[in-house]
Amino acid sequence: MNSIRTVSVQQDTITPTIISFVVIFALLFYTSSFLYLHYLTNVNIDFKVYMNAAKYMLQGSNPYTVTNFFNPTWILSIFLLFVNLPIQYSYSLWFVFSFFGYWLLGYKLKSHPITILAALLSFPVLQGIIWGQLDWFVLLGMFLPKPIGFLLLATKPQITTGILLLWIYEERKNLLKLLLPTIVCTILSVILYGFWFVDIQTSLVTNTSIWPWGIIIGIILMLKKQHFVASAFFSPFLSIQSWGNILFAIKPKYAIMLSVASWILWSYTIWKPVTTLFQNSMQGLCNVLHDVNLTNR
Repeated sequence: MNSIRTVSVQQDTITPTIISFVVIFALLFYTSSFLYLHYLTNVNIDFKVYMNAAKYMLQGSNPYTVTNFFNPTWILSIFLLFVNLPIQYSYSLWFVFSFFGYWLLGYKLKSHPITILAALLSFPVLQGIIWGQLDWFVLLGMFLPKPIGFLLLATKPQITTGILLLWIYEERKNLLKLLLPTIVCTILSVILYGFWFVDIQTSLVTNTSIWPWGIIIGIILMLKKQHFVASAFFSPFLSIQSWGNILFAIKPKYAIMLSVASWILWSYTIWKPVTTLFQNSMQGLCNVLHDVNLTNR
């Protein structure tokens, strides 16, 4: 009798979970499709860059001829799953996977649910998801076997340096085993596509890094075993979206404050040009009225 009750309770628990998952998936898929069709069709977002590069690679062409593609080619393997789908649907799937991927990242980091929610609703993370970036996918490499995880994390060292340094130190006696997949893939990519990494330094249009002053903060965080958070402070090149990753690894109250602050800063950057234009217009009007007043005298 007890076993029957246990099965019944488990089924009652699983059913709402599955329904919730399907509803959330459908809502995110519909939202992203609407977003793409109405706002992103003619915008060269990151996801389009990755998809075009993946198609080039699949056709045997050089993916680095695609404008704004600078990542190691092995990261394109995940995008090969979408190349035969219409871009609208592939984008929507990636959009949904990004939300669940970030949730999984927070879960694996053992973050508080409020922290995860605040991070997901922050401006940098939402913008990264909308643009189709792949930070969440790269960061999940922390939870893979280290040789494979290192290969994945090495695709974006600007957000993973702290973890990479930690792993190199921990595996210093088995360093070749740790680095072998990355070394092999790097050599193959150079053979196939040349020294593609020489142009990485020019790939960021908007660099928000605080390097080199951030190195001091990064070292302090490393000493406090905050390797995930420390990564952003070591990089000389960092986009605004990548700062949002930090929110998944901090206390809820700080995550909420930084999430709200990110929207305030975004609003300021949007409205500052408008207010400046208004001020200049009013100043110009005052100057005209002043000149008219002088003429009448």
